Amino acid sequence: MRRTSGAPGGGQICRACGCEIVAQAAGGRHDAKFCSNACRQRAYRQRVSESRAGAAPTVGLLEQLGSFVGREDELLALSRFIRDDRLVTVTGAPGAGKTRLAVEAAAAEQRRARHQVVYVELASISDPAQVLSRVEAELAGCEHDGDARLLVLDNCEHVLGGCSRTVNAILSRHPDLRVLATSREPLRLPGEVVHVVNGLPWTSGDDAAVRLFVERAVAVVPGFELTDDNAEDVREICARLDGLPLMIELAALRVRAFPVAEIVRRLGDSASLLTTGWATAAPRHQSLRAAVGWSYDRLAEPERALARTASALSGEFGVEAAATVAAAAGVEATAVPELLAALESKSLLVAVSGSDEARFRMAGSVRHFAREHLADRGEGDRARELLADWIVDATGDFSQHGVMGGETADFFRIEHQHVNQVLTWLRSRGDDRELLLASAADAADLMKGRRPTVCGRAAEALESASAANPYRGVALSTAAVVSGAAGDFERAESFARQAIATSSAAPHDFLTSRMSVMAYFLSACSTDSADLRARLRVTTQLGDTMIMVLCLYASMRSVVADLDLMALRRSSSVIDVLDLVRESGLTGPTRCADFVHGLLLCEQERYEEAEERFSALLDENVTCVFFGFVLTALGKGEYARTLTLLVAAESRGLDESLAGIGWLSERLAKAEVAARAELSESAAEKALAVGSALNGPEAVRFARRESADLAAAPKREGRPLSDREQKIASLVAKGLTNRQIAAQMYLSVRTVETHLRNIRTARGLNTRAHLAAWYSRHYKQQRV
Repeated sequence: MRRTSGAPGGGQICRACGCEIVAQAAGGRHDAKFCSNACRQRAYRQRVSESRAGAAPTVGLLEQLGSFVGREDELLALSRFIRDDRLVTVTGAPGAGKTRLAVEAAAAEQRRARHQVVYVELASISDPAQVLSRVEAELAGCEHDGDARLLVLDNCEHVLGGCSRTVNAILSRHPDLRVLATSREPLRLPGEVVHVVNGLPWTSGDDAAVRLFVERAVAVVPGFELTDDNAEDVREICARLDGLPLMIELAALRVRAFPVAEIVRRLGDSASLLTTGWATAAPRHQSLRAAVGWSYDRLAEPERALARTASALSGEFGVEAAATVAAAAGVEATAVPELLAALESKSLLVAVSGSDEARFRMAGSVRHFAREHLADRGEGDRARELLADWIVDATGDFSQHGVMGGETADFFRIEHQHVNQVLTWLRSRGDDRELLLASAADAADLMKGRRPTVCGRAAEALESASAANPYRGVALSTAAVVSGAAGDFERAESFARQAIATSSAAPHDFLTSRMSVMAYFLSACSTDSADLRARLRVTTQLGDTMIMVLCLYASMRSVVADLDLMALRRSSSVIDVLDLVRESGLTGPTRCADFVHGLLLCEQERYEEAEERFSALLDENVTCVFFGFVLTALGKGEYARTLTLLVAAESRGLDESLAGIGWLSERLAKAEVAARAELSESAAEKALAVGSALNGPEAVRFARRESADLAAAPKREGRPLSDREQKIASLVAKGLTNRQIAAQMYLSVRTVETHLRNIRTARGLNTRAHLAAWYSRHYKQQRV
């Protein structure tokens, strides 16, 4: 659109109709461009039409041939920033898609006739002093009619100083101008708005990264499509590449040569795999090495050294971990915080929020590149040695006593990724310290409240450790505690006795004493409360709460194991033991003691008292208490209620301390048989269906008799499967037997059978083949 001249009398001329603008019609404004709102709207429509027809081309703006995937919300955000602020900088890691996002945002501004866009690509400029002259030349070459202009400065990071000075100068000279810059670090100017670009999401809820991979793969292999067989591998590729568009595009181009599953396997060496990009792409976008090297080559040497050594870390890391490995390259610990901030500002590190102390993460693509340089400089082994020394030193005096303090447990919680990394490294070297670190990791898990389902890492490490390993005693002690916490008291006793035999310390050594007490409780099966009280007094003196908890659970297990034989004639002894457990004041054992007392009342056919006790336990969220309600319902002859509660009980599982009690499992099995014998087949199936449809709160209300009799209610149709049910159904679809499923999921075969029955009842499926076909059709399609 051409600039119009003034009216003969010195007034303004309307740009739409050419008439003189009357001050009154313009609302008293002396700088009005249009004589009326109608003319203003007519001019707007004309500008949009001309823009779309190419009448006002964008100066220097590259034509984007590939589709733009995702980032709809970010485009809207950039549009708001451009409207409200004069300087917006798009930053992000190499390959994050900064340029493409900025170009799309600028193109949208031009299509809507809000700004006339001038695009200046700076990658070819090496001298910061040339930036100003280049920008001024581009602006001068753009025919300007007074409308607002948007200057896009692409790739500012290597001439950052020149860009900052240029932007500061031209914004003051051109009041109609706004600047949208792309850079791997901000320009650091007053009023600058920084928009950080991260990778595209790859989850099922938002899978822009997956869609990008598929679109680019189709471009090179027209028949490529996302299927049940390759969907997980595609998501794995996107996850390993942090959703970075450039890296995903480079990986998608490899579909022509490699199956998707092989690309996943080869991504461990992605720096050598992702080497050939689009022919039209800039050189720095042709490979992973070029993309990251563009930033790496411009770092100061201390920054490069920290970037290299930090690549030896896995996952998130803090300042102390970074300083530990940086020493391998001679970087002083005092310089590390400032260097970390510099790498973060250059988008080679990502600051992780949600912690009281600074923590960072390195993108996988940057890590692969930096590890190549770490290996070339011969600093990798030294960095890993320093990391191992730091992690092992953090165990403190755990190696002497086998008891972990709260601060040490917190350290292991925060640095768990590096603990696992060092464990693997020590194992590969046959280092004795693997046994110590595996034991410390197990102890930290117990301190954090994680109840193990298997024997633990210490027991695994013991299998290959030599008899002369100096940490064998503490590892056996830890393995005993872990096995006891997992409910495997027989194995726990074996480890405890080995720990006692291995220890060469004095008889009153702490480690030997705690194992001696534990071994007694795990083997005695005693219900003599005086004897138990004396032994527990020792555990109290030791101050070892974990051992006390395991001893109390072992005592109750011994009581429950003999309950069917001794309950009626030795109930006073049993109650003495339960009272002793309650005196400890420990929440878990006390709840278990109340549950065992309820089972004792059932054995004595005092069902009302037992149900009252079980109802009180529901307040404490003791899920295995539903098994108690099964026994009380059966004792009262409420057979439909028995089956409904049985399903609700089996979906929640039995507490580890009571798992494997033979008589209890037999009673529950007999309860189902007895209830079915008293009901018609349709009534039994209806009761089972009702139980499978109960959610947590509904099951609690039903057990307490606070809701109407749900046994008469119709089953729910189409309820979603729980996570556990989905997993079991998926394994059935893979052809696994119930026993194989139970072994893989650490469940009993009976529990697996119950879940399968619930799934088939809820979905009206008659056979395992029907279930497998239904799962493959419904859930797999839903996932894709």
